Amino acid sequence: MADYTAGMSAYEDNLSELNANQAKLNAQKQVLTESKQTIAAKEQELASAQNTIAENEASLDSAKAEIAENEQKLNDAQSEINKNEKKLADAKNEIKENEQKLTDGQAEYDAEYEENHQKLEDAKADIIQAKADLADVDVPEWYVLDRNYITTCVAYAQDSERIGNIGNVFPVIFFLVAALVSLTTMTRMVEEERVQIGTLKALGYRKSSIAAKYVMYAFLATMLGGTIGTLIGQIIFPAVIMNAYKIAYVTLTDFVTPIHLKYSLISMIAAVVSTTAATLAACYKELLAAPAELMRPAAPKIGKRVFLERITFIWKHLNFSNKAAVRNLFRYKKRLFMTVLGIGGCMGLLLVGFGVKDSIMTIGDRQYNFIHTYQVKMTLADADTDEEKQEVLDSVLKESTTKAAMLSHESTIDACCGANGEKKQSTYLFIPSDADELDEFVSLQNRISGQKYTLDDEGVIISEKLATLLDVSEGDDIYLEVSSLNYKPVKVMHIAENYYYHYVYMTPECYQSLFGKDIEYDEIFVVNKDPEDISYENDFSAKYLDNNAVSGITFTRTISDRIESMITSMNIVTYVLVVSAGLLAFIVLYNLNNINISERQRELATLKVLGFYDGEISMYVFRENIMLTVLGTIFGIFFGIWLHRFVILTAELDIMMFGRQIYTKSYIYSILLTIGFSIIVNIVMHWKMKKIDMIESLKSVE
Repeated sequence: MADYTAGMSAYEDNLSELNANQAKLNAQKQVLTESKQTIAAKEQELASAQNTIAENEASLDSAKAEIAENEQKLNDAQSEINKNEKKLADAKNEIKENEQKLTDGQAEYDAEYEENHQKLEDAKADIIQAKADLADVDVPEWYVLDRNYITTCVAYAQDSERIGNIGNVFPVIFFLVAALVSLTTMTRMVEEERVQIGTLKALGYRKSSIAAKYVMYAFLATMLGGTIGTLIGQIIFPAVIMNAYKIAYVTLTDFVTPIHLKYSLISMIAAVVSTTAATLAACYKELLAAPAELMRPAAPKIGKRVFLERITFIWKHLNFSNKAAVRNLFRYKKRLFMTVLGIGGCMGLLLVGFGVKDSIMTIGDRQYNFIHTYQVKMTLADADTDEEKQEVLDSVLKESTTKAAMLSHESTIDACCGANGEKKQSTYLFIPSDADELDEFVSLQNRISGQKYTLDDEGVIISEKLATLLDVSEGDDIYLEVSSLNYKPVKVMHIAENYYYHYVYMTPECYQSLFGKDIEYDEIFVVNKDPEDISYENDFSAKYLDNNAVSGITFTRTISDRIESMITSMNIVTYVLVVSAGLLAFIVLYNLNNINISERQRELATLKVLGFYDGEISMYVFRENIMLTVLGTIFGIFFGIWLHRFVILTAELDIMMFGRQIYTKSYIYSILLTIGFSIIVNIVMHWKMKKIDMIESLKSVE
């Protein structure tokens, strides 16, 4: 037991020792494991340290390279520093030299300062005086002028506008004559084919189908003629007129004559409407008749007593032939009116053609020979004193060519018919230094009665065109712009004849009362002893243009020559009108006479059978033509006078008034040309009547 106990005690001791050793062993294993972990960590740190060493070695190499590069830059910078030190040394030397120059310059300035100081003070005093003088000088007015103030440009625009205004009038007349010719031609054509029309109606053709033939005929003829007329009217006629204007405007070297589609269409449509309407009118009467009636010839016109037969003291003095002619005139009333209208239109156009030229000639003739009777206008410098202006006037009066001279004022001013500027017109304000002597330089008179006018301190005298534009008469007030937008009324004492520009004439006293200041004369008007003498002009201009008191010289002959050139250029327009009127007259007369002979062919053939000679038969017809020509000429005179006035009023510009009269020679030329055209037609018709076949004409048509 004791042994068991001792053995158990020994076992427990051994077991305790074993457990203790096992614990030690486990502890040692734990230490070993931790040592391995520590070794692994150290190895990892060693690898990281090796990597860091490698990176540091690379950084070290890069730093070495950068150090080497910086050492090179340092060397370069040192080299640049050395160069800049050299430049700095040179600059210091230059500064020393400039300091020496500055010292020398200061010494020179100090030496000259005293010398120039007094000059500077004097100059400052002059500047102060100049500023004071400048303050006393009036502020100049600036005028910005466009091409509308260039004389040739304005004149050309006015000429163009006149031609345009005339072109708005005459086409209407030509279209009316064209309609007249178309009506007579198509009427005769329809009447000659009345049998054919009756046959077509009997066969069942509709009226529209029958009329379409004649309408289409007129339409095609109009289109063909319109095309030719368009080419002639828009290419040839403009070229002729422009070539004429090149005489007056030498700088007008090139021009174009394009075909304007607008005008071509208007002309073509008007021509088609007038001819087709005339054709429909001619067809209307025949298409209303029955086929059986149309297949028979038209009954001759019934003779009737005429009004002239009731005037016995005239009728009984007419022989048989004249009585027959008078009866035949009123027997064919359509031909009577058409012939009178045709010849009257021709006469009227001729009279207008010559009258337009007369009216334009009036501008130069009346304006610069009867109204403005001075020959020279001298413009004086604004800065001149009254004494200097008087010296120029005295010098001009001493010229051997001078008859009279006078100081005056002429400027542009706006005139209107109301205080608010209604119907405002730009006009010339003319103020003579001596109103009693004005008549020697400008003739103020009534255009119709010729009554002479004199200036009055109570009012003004204005030109006729200005009175028309402002719609004022004698005794009314007009308003003049005395300052910007400030209008004052003044009474119109008289309205004087004038053709070129607008004028308001007043006395110096009236000017002072209206404007509240004294007049400053800026022009000298000169009347020569011999108005036709122009030999002095060059010497006169050279002498006075060298005078500082004279800024310009204008001779009225220059303006008159310009108007004469305008008249020369207008001659071609007159010729075009005369030729066109002549052709129209010939066409109308020939057409109407041809219809007359065709309608009376059986009558004329009967007279030939009865033994009348060719000359007697011709006179039987021509006697009527002569009467119609006389009637048409008389009608054409009144029509031409009316048309002339209408054309003149239409073609006038605001700054210009044409003459209203037509010279006697123009009446004579127009009458002779009209009679001449009638004679030519009668001669042509005489040969046609000689060829009338008596047998063929007198055959029965039943």
